[in-house]
Amino acid sequence: MPTVVVFDCESDSRPSRTGQRGEQDFAFVQCTCACALILDTSALDLTSGSELTCWRDIAPHKGANPFKALFEAFDDAEVIVGYNQLEFDMPLLRKHYGGHQGQERYMQHRMKCLDIFSRVRAATSQWPKLSDLLAQNNLGSKSGSGSNAVKLWERGMRADLEAYCKVDV
Repeated sequence: MPTVVVFDCESDSRPSRTGQRGEQDFAFVQCTCACALILDTSALDLTSGSELTCWRDIAPHKGANPFKALFEAFDDAEVIVGYNQLEFDMPLLRKHYGGHQGQERYMQHRMKCLDIFSRVRAATSQWPKLSDLLAQNNLGSKSGSGSNAVKLWERGMRADLEAYCKVDV
């Protein structure tokens, strides 16, 4: 069954620089929560799909990668959709791919990415905010900000953090 995975990640802090980033900018930043919607492309029904939430401190079993289910969804996906995923979400998740063997899988996943932010930026030479694009296209609005997501994590407000992440998806 061909799928499309739409996902978003939240972090416990911001990377060390803005603009074009590299993996080293995420050395002291951890992914706290990753949410995804997995859509069956044969149905073309965006209202139904399976939801997935992964937490950095909850693994399927001791010693397992907490993002294992997300990476498996990426493996099966035809396309991986996100907003600024190539410069934020994917580098944020990179350390969970493991060493040299994980690098190939990481690159395979990046090659499947449809990053809406980078596409709009390339076409318009603008740095669009997701909230602005949503409003301009009558698609509702974001329920908060990335800095608020950091505070939700710090306060242990997992249900609110998950809800925020799902809205971004």
